[in-house]
Amino acid sequence: MGKKSKSGTQDDSLLEPSYEQVKELFDAVEGLEALDDEMNNLADGDLLDAAERGDSEDIAMALELGANPNAQRSEEGESALLLAITSGKASAVRALLEAGAARDMTCELEHGTESMRVTPIAFAHYRREAKIVELLADGTRRKKRGAVTSGDAGSPDSDLGLAALYGDAARAREALAAGASPNGRDPDRGTPWLALAISGGAIDVVDVLLRAGADPNLDEEYGGAKRSMLELARLKERFEVVKLLRAAGARPSPTPYRREPPSKRKRVLDAKLVAALRKRDAKTVHARLMTGADPNAVTDTGEPLIAMAVRSGSAEIVRELLHCEAYPDAEHDGVTVLALAVERGDVAIVKELLLENADPNRGKTLGDALAALDAKPQEEILRELLKWGLDPDLAVGNESLVARLARDGRDASVELLRAHGARD
Repeated sequence: MGKKSKSGTQDDSLLEPSYEQVKELFDAVEGLEALDDEMNNLADGDLLDAAERGDSEDIAMALELGANPNAQRSEEGESALLLAITSGKASAVRALLEAGAARDMTCELEHGTESMRVTPIAFAHYRREAKIVELLADGTRRKKRGAVTSGDAGSPDSDLGLAALYGDAARAREALAAGASPNGRDPDRGTPWLALAISGGAIDVVDVLLRAGADPNLDEEYGGAKRSMLELARLKERFEVVKLLRAAGARPSPTPYRREPPSKRKRVLDAKLVAALRKRDAKTVHARLMTGADPNAVTDTGEPLIAMAVRSGSAEIVRELLHCEAYPDAEHDGVTVLALAVERGDVAIVKELLLENADPNRGKTLGDALAALDAKPQEEILRELLKWGLDPDLAVGNESLVARLARDGRDASVELLRAHGARD
């Protein structure tokens, strides 16, 4: 009861706590909550450490102290259950499952700079932990009241994805032999397993996938756009992978890959590449490209290196640049590199550019370059261009190419154009 005043009435003001008292009470409660959170976080940390060691006794102790059986290293990182699977201790997995750990919770599994989302049972299947797979599958059977599907219990496709993540070529071969698709993708993100192997620098796995029939022209979503495997390999500086992809039939991107501002190291490498090009030193050009020089760099005058290589007359150097994804339709002063090669009458370089999908109908100077050639290289180059889709009605100034060549008495070239449908 409140204290009575001298008049005999109760003084209610004495029942109301002051602001300072209320604040002190709230601070005390917040302090207790913060302490409780800190204790839980400590317990979660102890649980994760114990799970990684596979120590079922320490797991039980951490759970008694309030640890969350679904604790994770980070917001979407490895869970206690995934860490227990890594330890290979079925007793640790059982302790977590009995405490309510979610069997179907996908987690971000990291390796090096790469990651993929995986279910506990798929991870256990990949690690060949038969007892743990059975523990996880038993709960799944009860939950679904029936048999466990291959997707529930891991599959060749998920094994292949994990083999790509870990760079395990032997496991990749096993998964492929068991029926995994070499063109498989991460079901959550759509990332091809080939891209995962490329990003992680798993050259042996890339080779295994390509030999098994993986499409070297697969693409992946990146920044709201599509990115080719060649582009990915270039951006990740996986130059041996670039060679594997090219050998498997990868085509350059229809536009140059997105270039990031060059670092100081890149600028030095590019300068050394330019110096090697000026010396027509194919061996050094190859070495510079393999250490990270940019095949799509430009000189101080804005000339693409591929144009510089065309002017050098070295088909070998042009091939080196193209195989590292130099843009085959690059232009300088309005002239494509293909038109430049035609202008020079360089049949070998024209063939190299066309093999890498240079567009024979791009730009406005190709007709003039063709018309100016001597008869022999003109006929040979024209035959190549038509084979790769040159418009037979190509114009030269105000007249058609066929009319111009007829006027110049180039009968063989005229017949070639007419055979491909050129109109007089």
